Amino acid sequence: MKKYYADLVDEGFDILHSAMVDFVVRELKKSYGSRWWDEVLDALKDQKMLPGYGDDAELIKYLDRANCCRLLSRRHRDLFFDSNAANNCKTWAMELMGVRNELAHHSVQDMAQKDAERNLDTMVRLAGLIAPRQAEELRELYQEARSGASDIAKPAPEGYYPAADQSSVAAPDLLSIDDPEVVEPTGLSRKLTINGETLAYPVYRVRLDKLFYNDRNDRILTWITQYKDETGVEDLSSLSREDYNRLIEDFIVKSNPAAIEKTRNSIALVNQREPGVTLSDGRIVDGNRRFTCLRMLHREDPSFNYFETVILSRTPADSAKQLKLLELAIQLGEEGKVEYSPLELVIGAYQNIVETELITVEEYASTVNEPVAEVRRKLDVARLIVEFLDFTHTPGQYHIARDLQVYTVFVELLPLLNKCRTDREKEELKRSVFTNALLGSFDDQRKYVRNLKSLYGTQPYKTYVQRENKAAEQIGAELGEYGIGGAEDLKEFIEKHGEMREELALSMEKALNQSRKAQTRNKPARNVAKCIELLLEIDTDLFSRLSDEELNQLKTQFAKLTEVEAMLKKELPGE
Repeated sequence: MKKYYADLVDEGFDILHSAMVDFVVRELKKSYGSRWWDEVLDALKDQKMLPGYGDDAELIKYLDRANCCRLLSRRHRDLFFDSNAANNCKTWAMELMGVRNELAHHSVQDMAQKDAERNLDTMVRLAGLIAPRQAEELRELYQEARSGASDIAKPAPEGYYPAADQSSVAAPDLLSIDDPEVVEPTGLSRKLTINGETLAYPVYRVRLDKLFYNDRNDRILTWITQYKDETGVEDLSSLSREDYNRLIEDFIVKSNPAAIEKTRNSIALVNQREPGVTLSDGRIVDGNRRFTCLRMLHREDPSFNYFETVILSRTPADSAKQLKLLELAIQLGEEGKVEYSPLELVIGAYQNIVETELITVEEYASTVNEPVAEVRRKLDVARLIVEFLDFTHTPGQYHIARDLQVYTVFVELLPLLNKCRTDREKEELKRSVFTNALLGSFDDQRKYVRNLKSLYGTQPYKTYVQRENKAAEQIGAELGEYGIGGAEDLKEFIEKHGEMREELALSMEKALNQSRKAQTRNKPARNVAKCIELLLEIDTDLFSRLSDEELNQLKTQFAKLTEVEAMLKKELPGE
């Protein structure tokens, strides 16, 4: 019988739980001897049901999955000498606390394959630190979950196909339809550059009901993740063509209502002016917004029933990679075509290059006419967003990054992270920013990072980051125990931490005030240092070439300098 993914994860947690108990008890006894349980009580003081004493066998029964995760996250520095191992242990234990909560409240619906794969991968990583033998057992469960992934022994995903079309041996070919009421040449053409070759392609009028949206379009990526988060639906292929189109239409409208209104008014006035690009199976590669507006207008006026578009022949050999490169070339590679938000661009690049490994950095850069360095910068920003979503216990839910509007803060943060001298300093800075971004302690993202840059390297900065990381540890622990399932849980969590948000904002003000005071105190010394620096830059070889008048002027200035020095020194305490 096939196991549910939730059962695989639950089985993995049983294996890991035994390893966690053995490790925690062993390491605490090494440090605290017979007083090891006192340390447990101190770490778990918020757990009211723990006994104050007892024999080891009885006490160990209270170290359930949740308490083991709490101990590993709260006493990670006591349990590991190596700081990287300690930090990793804390991160993974906090993540698994969320998994424990999900399993504890598990419903009839099975866990998604990708979630099971990630959860077991985290267990393997944690077991690698504390129990290598159990790590091998967990790895077998991970491979079992991994074997169900859509990218294992299967072609790369091509995206949605309408349920009504899937019963056919092949998707309907628009170019083979001999019915002017459905597909009709217009006599117009549109130039496209495909695989480095620029050609004029004929434009057709295609009836709206024969077309469907491309769900792989990066512009709607965050809306797709939001829909899946809110509904638990992982696969859209069960929808009929019209239900699917209605769903994606809603995403397109929400992504940019102002642009939709402008395009709709234009088409209503002068009809469609710019043709789209469609594959012969009906998938729209370019023109989602125009198609959306025509659908909206058609519901009011049936005469708006056709989409003007190039039709590109689609063969079974065409791959998901070729489709993505074609979309990128048309949407981003042509001058004046960029209509994506910055977040959509960086997350789209990350998914296509890093997550699915569909294309390489070089292929992406060449297709969209960007330097490789710029593409790598996009990926760096995307990685920060991915880390932030991991921190908030909402991995892969990119709509949360959109709703919290964190893109700008991470773009601005990159140069400061590059200044950090050690990995630990970098991690502390990221945790601080993640906490502030989550709780919304700042109104102006650029100003917030500018303030960090002005503080960096000063004593007030060190003090500030120490305070922030204490807050980050608290928030991280609470997130792990809260059982964050999606955007609504996170919103509720944020609302409950309004007081912490105010404290974070005040912490920044305090650091800035300390820095200003320090700068004011140091200003006299800095000015004197500048004067000395300027004086030492004087080329004394020029003295011999000065006229008598110029020499006298210079001597007068030196005399004044001596007088100013004497006057200022008299003002110094103790002089």
